[in-house]
Amino acid sequence: MKTNISLLLTDDQRLNLGQKYYNTKGNKLITRKDLNKIVEDYIESVLNARPMEESSTKDPLLKKRWGSLEQLIKHFEKTDEEQVVAYNGFSVTTDKYIYTLSFGQLRRKIA
Repeated sequence: MKTNISLLLTDDQRLNLGQKYYNTKGNKLITRKDLNKIVEDYIESVLNARPMEESSTKDPLLKKRWGSLEQLIKHFEKTDEEQVVAYNGFSVTTDKYIYTLSFGQLRRKIA
């Protein structure tokens, strides 16, 4: 199925996404092609996500519903459980794992 999803972004939003996607503080707005790539990668990651394993459902960090990755970063700052190494707006990399968030469900893989 080919989709045609309409998404309206302001120039400020495009700049914000561009800075995160290109990992720069410059003024380059995200292009339609690169935004399509982000959406395609996101959908692919959701489709390829494995069901949560029993051990994951017992981990309180993964069991909790998160509103944003920024909320997770604040959690790590308060608890010192892990040290945040990088954040690009789409994933959080710590000294132990790489975290992504989809539909409120936190997922992680070894960094």
